[in-house]
Amino acid sequence: MFFVKSFGRQYGYRLELTLRNYMKLQLKLARLRNRKLFLLNCRRTKIVPNGFDFRLDLEIENEQSMQKAEKITKKFKQSLLSLLISDCLRSVSKLKKAAAAQLNHIAECVSCEDFEYIKNAVKRKEESVFGRSKSKQTRKLEILKTNKIQQLCHKSPWVTNHTDVELPDFLMRTLQLGGGFNVPDLKHPPYVRLLSEIESCIHWDPQADTIRNEVSNAIINHINYLKQPFHSDNEWIRKDVIKSSKYLAERNDLIVTKADKGKLTVVMNKAEYESKMLTLVNDTETYEEIRNDPTSSTLKKINAMFDQWSQEEWIDKCTKLKLKVYNCNPPRVYGLPKTHKEGMPLRLINSTIETATYNAAKFLSSILNGIVGKTDHHIVNSFEFVGDIRQHIVTNECAWFSLDVVSLFTNVPVDYAIESVRLRWGELEEHTKIPESSFIAMLELVLTSTFFMHQGRFFKQKFGLPMGSPLSPVVANIVLERVERSALEQLHQEGIVPIFFRRYVDDCLSSVRREQVERMLEVFNSFHPRLQFTIELEEDGQIRFLDTIVRREEDHLTTEWTPKDSEGRYLDYNSSSPFNHKKNSAIALVDRVLKLSEVYYRSNALEVVKQILTNNNYPGSLCNKIIN
Repeated sequence: MFFVKSFGRQYGYRLELTLRNYMKLQLKLARLRNRKLFLLNCRRTKIVPNGFDFRLDLEIENEQSMQKAEKITKKFKQSLLSLLISDCLRSVSKLKKAAAAQLNHIAECVSCEDFEYIKNAVKRKEESVFGRSKSKQTRKLEILKTNKIQQLCHKSPWVTNHTDVELPDFLMRTLQLGGGFNVPDLKHPPYVRLLSEIESCIHWDPQADTIRNEVSNAIINHINYLKQPFHSDNEWIRKDVIKSSKYLAERNDLIVTKADKGKLTVVMNKAEYESKMLTLVNDTETYEEIRNDPTSSTLKKINAMFDQWSQEEWIDKCTKLKLKVYNCNPPRVYGLPKTHKEGMPLRLINSTIETATYNAAKFLSSILNGIVGKTDHHIVNSFEFVGDIRQHIVTNECAWFSLDVVSLFTNVPVDYAIESVRLRWGELEEHTKIPESSFIAMLELVLTSTFFMHQGRFFKQKFGLPMGSPLSPVVANIVLERVERSALEQLHQEGIVPIFFRRYVDDCLSSVRREQVERMLEVFNSFHPRLQFTIELEEDGQIRFLDTIVRREEDHLTTEWTPKDSEGRYLDYNSSSPFNHKKNSAIALVDRVLKLSEVYYRSNALEVVKQILTNNNYPGSLCNKIIN
């Protein structure tokens, strides 16, 4: 303000007052322009400023009336926001006219050089004030966005930061949405990948040209549709996602991954992550380093077997062409942090997608699935389990408990698994033309191909089934069916006959006399030192199995549906997913309650479902319509 007094002494007191008024008007204009931008951003992102984020205190008991009142209040707030924007625009226009009049008066009273100096000095001061005001309003808008995301995400925080880096607000907001939140990428739809996948499906179809033309027209129509103006209440979320992707691409020192259990997103230092990964792969008891990459030799062996199968007409030519792989990468591993354990160790996952063994593993798995689940004690899902257990009569002399295998895949012996398949070849030959020797050779090749690459080095898993292979689940199931059959036969010979025994993969629920529980656990653990079961006894007459709670009530059993995580994230209603997907997700939850819970437990279970849907932002009207 020193130059104002200087010009006042030179041109008189009246000019000094005019100059002061002009500067005040310009600074006020700078603040008003920022306020206008802030309000416009609030209206665009459907965010209500704190100044009038009020709630009506009305005595409304009817749910529909309450929803209508909330809708009216929301519209009123948006209208009030538009009114503030209009008022701001009128004020800006009025101030501009007043400032222009003051500037014209100054131009008439001072020289041209002094006039340019005054304009530049005021402009610098105005830019300084505008910058400070913009920073303040931007921070205010970021806080409002974060508060809105926290309202969308009931469980907060969904993100755990295990670094010393202070993550930006837009990144934290994006990560809190969870991996299931769908944001459309309107600028980069995956047309090339889509066409590639369609071409691979129709390549051998006689009507391939007709299908290509129809698909091309559909994609062109979709592209033209996306060229239309796009408006969304959550458009700012999509922009946050884009900014977050760019930020993480620039920060090579950060790793973002999901936790081993639950829906938590974990941010780690890349150095810490790599250190823990090296500790895992250098564990000489589980892995060993190998010198060369076995990918090429493994691929040649698998393709040679497919050629032989085709020549012998055990598979048709079309199947052979789908199964053969010509270019592939070695398997790679990644780690999922176990946030529930001290020190947050990693669980090693071996990704076999697009590797030499992937197609062969899927093919063998499709054949082996034909003999799995044929035992009397196998259950397919919770619905079958509930229908079965409700028919059993119980006594106080019997104890209920569950058995669970420790680290199933990595502890299943490969030789024991191959032998288990051999023992059931009589059942398996009904599902394939491939002879036993050739089928077992391919099975052994896939199961023993447990190599992977990490940081340019190659390792091999010493024991157990390959993690991440589509063949491992069905082979593990066959092994457990053999253990189940042998254990129950041995117990029967000792006079121990379980009153109830059902198995879902490696989860078993059983009931025997209380003095026989320890012996039953010993028998199940006697088949291999690595294949060990843990036991969990009932507490207060109830035990959890799958997604149900089994309770004793006098001489019979009752069941109640229970979610693994009552505050868990399902398909969020604000996600850009088809409405039918959201509606069907809610209906599926209600369906499980009605079929898995006794009548007198359903009201409480439905309240849990309603809370889950509310946590995932389902509107109350839809919740009531589905639940009632």
